[in-house]
Amino acid sequence: MRLPYPNATSQALIDFAIYTSVHLEAKKETKSLSTPIRKAIDTLNKCNAVSNEKAVIATGSHALLDVKIKDLNRGIQSLSLDILSQTNNNRTDKRYKNIFLDTPSSIIGLPLKSRFDYMKLLDERLKSNPKDTVYKRHLTPLKLATSSAEQVQNDHNKNLTAEQNAIDKENIEKVELRNSLTKVYGQLITLFNKNEADLYFRKAIDKKKDTPPPAAN
Repeated sequence: MRLPYPNATSQALIDFAIYTSVHLEAKKETKSLSTPIRKAIDTLNKCNAVSNEKAVIATGSHALLDVKIKDLNRGIQSLSLDILSQTNNNRTDKRYKNIFLDTPSSIIGLPLKSRFDYMKLLDERLKSNPKDTVYKRHLTPLKLATSSAEQVQNDHNKNLTAEQNAIDKENIEKVELRNSLTKVYGQLITLFNKNEADLYFRKAIDKKKDTPPPAAN
C-alpha cells in the first residue's frame, strides 16, 4: 500500500480513503475497520470546507484592500495635481514643498505601513494652513481614505490569520487520516497477508505524474 504523496490535496486523500472504506464495508470480517477511516474522512472534509471558506474571505478582503489603496493613491495624486495647478506646475513653490517633501510616486511606492505613517504626517501638513483652500479641500477626503484603507488592512490581516489557522487544522487532520489508513493496513496484514491487504487500497497517483510539466520558455 502506498498513500498519496504528503502534499496531495485533501480531496485526493479523501477519495483514496473512500475507496478503502467501501472495500472494507463490503465484507463482514473487515466492515468494522472502516469506522475510524470514515470518522477521519468526515473530520477532514469539514476542515477542508472551512479552509476553503476562509480562503474565499481572505481573497475578497485582499481585493477590497486593493480598491482602498488605489483610492488613497488617487487622493495623493489629486492633491499634488491640484497644488501644481495653483502654482504654475512649480514643485519648488512653497505651497507645494510645505506638503510634499517626497514626490507622490515615492509616497505611493512606500510599503503599506510606511505609507500610512506618511499619511498621518501629510494630514498634519494640510492642517498647517487652514486658510489654504486647496489644503482644506483635500484634508478630509485623504484622512477618510487613509482610515478606510487601514481598517481594511487590519481586517485582511485577521482574515489571513484565520485562513492559516484553518489550513493548519486541515493539515493535522490529513495526518490523522493517513495514520488511520496505515493502521488499518497493518490490521489487514494481520488478518490476511500483505498481498490481500493491498487489494483494499487504490493505487496512489505518482507525484511525478500528478505534477504538471514546467512551462515552456
